[in-house]
Amino acid sequence: DKTKLRAVLANKKIDGLTPSDVELLQKCRACIAGKYKFSSKDKSCNRSCVPGEVMCADTTGKQRMRSVHGAFYASVLVDEASNRVFAKAIRELTKVVPHLSYVLRRKLKGITKILRSDRGSEYLNKELDALLEQIGASHQTAATGRHEQNGRAEGIIRILWDMMRTSIAASGLTIFYWDYALNHTVHHYNELPCTSNPDMLSPNQLMFNRKPDYSRLHAFGEACEVSFTPAQRIKHGKLCKRTMPDIMIGYDDDDGSKCWLILVPTLKKVVSSDDVVFLGYPAKVNGYDNSDVRGFDVNIPSPPAVSDASTGSSPSSTPDNGTTQPTTDSASTPGTSNSRASQPSGSCKSGTSKSRTAQASGSSKPGSSKSSAPSGSSPSRASSKARAASPF
Repeated sequence: DKTKLRAVLANKKIDGLTPSDVELLQKCRACIAGKYKFSSKDKSCNRSCVPGEVMCADTTGKQRMRSVHGAFYASVLVDEASNRVFAKAIRELTKVVPHLSYVLRRKLKGITKILRSDRGSEYLNKELDALLEQIGASHQTAATGRHEQNGRAEGIIRILWDMMRTSIAASGLTIFYWDYALNHTVHHYNELPCTSNPDMLSPNQLMFNRKPDYSRLHAFGEACEVSFTPAQRIKHGKLCKRTMPDIMIGYDDDDGSKCWLILVPTLKKVVSSDDVVFLGYPAKVNGYDNSDVRGFDVNIPSPPAVSDASTGSSPSSTPDNGTTQPTTDSASTPGTSNSRASQPSGSCKSGTSKSRTAQASGSSKPGSSKSSAPSGSSPSRASSKARAASPF
């Protein structure tokens, strides 16, 4: 290049070539083809100072895992002046224009003058052209392959996805809740101070002149208790619990309701409530099972097995759970007849009445010691057999 050629001429003179001739050299096509680099971003462009005047839009790539509501994409709209973010999880790219229409018309009241985006098919269509014509805005598109020309939206998406990954990892929830994590992340980004704004004002304060309320900010996946409604209290009775354990996963204040989005593990549904008590720690340490991708499973214990006394099992028989039931030695228990020792193990307990003992052993007359003893065996022999079968 010219710099190296000037250094050579400064140390050694070359016939027919002077330092002034170096400035006359032109780039050849071979040098352009072999050494060309993308030009850096133009730093001289002025940033808009009016909130809502210039909006930058972009759409994320298709996610490998769909959300609980079937969303695969996210439509992101960023204000250039205040860095205020409007984002929504969508199922398909055809839902981008309805999201832009909701933000530009309802939220910004048609004050937008310029909309910047890439050259994706979701932005180059007649529906978006008609929307911009109605609000009196122009459409500026980035050149093909030059994503840095729409760098404001690209950078915001990277920041949001970093925050979402961190929130999901800390909460213990599965990635199927990424649409709620997006809602939670966008709300925190708009409420917290922004370093690129004047005096580090939050995006909401700079755009809507509204001071942030930090008392409403809670961690994604935080354990909480939600109060039952009066109708639910009447349904369950006066002795039922007044609250139920839930998980906070987002905010429902898009229309000014100022509620939280609460995941109810027992019902596997998301509710909106403003009567919530937060516990200050992640819900995964409170005994919930995070294995289900759709929510949380409630483990119902199976009822205990009931032994059948009419089977007449021997004293050394093993129950279904694989443990050996101990038997009571009739000779070592005072006041117990020899007929009780000859009964099968598990049919009765020591100290029961003779009638109950005779019914369990299948005797014809309750209280008869002769009928309860096995035929052809004396009481002393029956007692010795029970003593030999007893583990004690």
